Amino acid sequence: MLNLRRLLVLIRNYWKYLIRASIVSLILIIIQIPTPYFSKILIDSAFPNQDMSLLLLIVLMQFFLAFFNAILAMLRDYFQLCIGLDMSLDIGRRFFAHLEGLPFSFYDKRLTGDLLARFNDAYSAISGVVGILGNLFLSLAQLLFFPIILFIMNWKLTLLALLVYPLDVVIYREINKRLFIRGRLVAEKRAALQAKLLEMLKGIRTIQALGIETHVEEQVGKSLDSYAEEQLRLGRVSQSGSVASRINRAIGTIIFTWFGWQYVIRGEMSLGNLIAFTLYMGYLSGPILNLFNVSQALQQTLVHGERFLEIYSIKSQITDPENGCSEFAGLPGAITFSGITFHYEPGRDVLCDINAVFPAGKTTAIVGRSGAGKTTLVNLIPRFYDPSAGCIMIGNRNVKDYALKSLRSQIGYLMQSTSIFYGTIYSELTIGNPSFSMRDVEQASEKAYILEFIKQLPNGYDTMLGESAINLSVGQRQRLAIARLFLQNRPVLLLDEPTSALDPESEKYIQMSFEDLRRERTIIIIAHRLSTIESADQIIVMDRGHIVEVGDFETLMMKDGELANFYEKSASMA
Repeated sequence: MLNLRRLLVLIRNYWKYLIRASIVSLILIIIQIPTPYFSKILIDSAFPNQDMSLLLLIVLMQFFLAFFNAILAMLRDYFQLCIGLDMSLDIGRRFFAHLEGLPFSFYDKRLTGDLLARFNDAYSAISGVVGILGNLFLSLAQLLFFPIILFIMNWKLTLLALLVYPLDVVIYREINKRLFIRGRLVAEKRAALQAKLLEMLKGIRTIQALGIETHVEEQVGKSLDSYAEEQLRLGRVSQSGSVASRINRAIGTIIFTWFGWQYVIRGEMSLGNLIAFTLYMGYLSGPILNLFNVSQALQQTLVHGERFLEIYSIKSQITDPENGCSEFAGLPGAITFSGITFHYEPGRDVLCDINAVFPAGKTTAIVGRSGAGKTTLVNLIPRFYDPSAGCIMIGNRNVKDYALKSLRSQIGYLMQSTSIFYGTIYSELTIGNPSFSMRDVEQASEKAYILEFIKQLPNGYDTMLGESAINLSVGQRQRLAIARLFLQNRPVLLLDEPTSALDPESEKYIQMSFEDLRRERTIIIIAHRLSTIESADQIIVMDRGHIVEVGDFETLMMKDGELANFYEKSASMA
């Protein structure tokens, strides 16, 4: 029940709203109490005495009680709906904020579809808790009132009527254990199916290009069949409990009916009393059955809660320092790597004893074959990962001393696979800061050599970009990302193959724009194109996680070492 307590803590701000809904439920119960007794009066008094005025009075009272019951039931359901929606939205926002704070290492091993399924788990868990609390209060309140009334009417018949319910407790206790296990498997199969569907939909163009639709259909079909089979197993477990419980309650009804009518025949109980007793028993069996249903719903809620809390409980290892943070502003100094070692998995170092200095206000190019560790090295600066050993200094401070938000707000990072979000071109360029003027946006677009293209579009900057800007070419998407980088105007720039998808003419203009950016900025650029690295103030050559050469272009070429070898191979392939 630990996860249930943690879910209850998450919704503690909404307790006062739940109490209001519970008060309405309590009033509903009180309104229901007289209704069976009216049947007794009708049968024992109004009918034998042919009392039409009493009949009219009772019918009118029943009408008004039914009317108020309908209004209050609507209010209760509306309160519960509002509470459930508010709490689900609140938890959804908090869960997303939590996911935003988790490091790259978390996402390296997670499927996007599975994380989307965890959102559904969060919503289901919270709405489940709201429903359980509402039903639990209502059922317990009914169990408080109606047994007292039944015992007052006939305590012997009450004991006989309740005789079978302890067996129901045993049945549902055993069923609930199996429901939790099966419910967990169903949730996992559903998450796997969502992940598979998302993966296939994102790759639909590749699927059609390769002509592998039949193969993919078979894969998705297997996932669907696996999910359906697990859902059927869960249904069989649930239905087996329901059947056993219905048979048990049928036996109880037979016992109650047999002895109840004997009391009437022997004159120990009036017919009106028996009818009223039967109706009150219906009121009592309803909440008892509801408690059993609540116990089943609780198992499903615990399954969803466990999956949600499994992610929500993960603490990011990359956090602000506990003893206060330093603010990153301007160019505080050189970026220095001292004895840096890093691995994604223990025992397999990707970076080995890296010692390097990236001078402030200068451009450093990092060169090396694929897999040398270039991108990994750059990812350590904004603390997307933390090194396994060693330290990174910016100026005279350890990078871990800076507030994460402050650090990253001063670093512009153009990744190899930069994300372009759904929306207009204008909203994409000004993302995170809509206060930029149109003049600023146009200047950035001009520097990125994309202004002319945007102006040719019918809607200009109001043109809607498709998902991942699929309606743009790869080069256009890259230039759009570069324009966004220019607009951010940050003092430290990390550029991972910034011109790899550009044609020679566009690359020429972008490099001219980069020359403007180099003034009073620290730039670290990963590049394979020699035209990009020739003008760098410093070149670092990497191979298999090690730095093998450092120097300017002319010096390293004269050494006839790794850079010269790289240059020759690139020239021969051109």
